[in-house]
Amino acid sequence: AEVKRARVEGPRGTGRVEVAKVVNMVKDSCARRITTGCPILDETLCGGLRTNSVHEVVGESNCGKTQFCLQLLLTSQWNEEHGGLGCKSLYINTEGSGGITATRLREFADFHASKGFL
Repeated sequence: AEVKRARVEGPRGTGRVEVAKVVNMVKDSCARRITTGCPILDETLCGGLRTNSVHEVVGESNCGKTQFCLQLLLTSQWNEEHGGLGCKSLYINTEGSGGITATRLREFADFHASKGFL
C-alpha cells in the first residue's frame, strides 16, 4: 500500500497535528470503492462509492432510493473482480414496508445470482 506523508500544521503554525485531518488523509489513501452496479454512475463517482464513508441518499418519493440501497446491498457481496467487497451486508428498513422490500430484494438477488455475481 502506498503511504502518503504530509505535515499538517495546527493552529498558528504550532506544528501540532490535527488528528481529524490525518485520519481523513489515511482514509482517502486507503479507501476502497464499491460499484453501484451502474457503469455510468460509477464513472460519475470516480469508480463507485467510497467505503469507510457515510452516504446520504435523498430524493422525492418513489424516485428509486430503496432500489439503489438494495442494489448496493447486493453489490457489496460481489467478489472484488466484479467491483464488490466480497463481504456480508445488512439492510435495516425503518419504513414499515418490509414485505415489499423483501420481495424486491429476492428478485434482485435472483437476478444477480443468475448472472454469476452472487
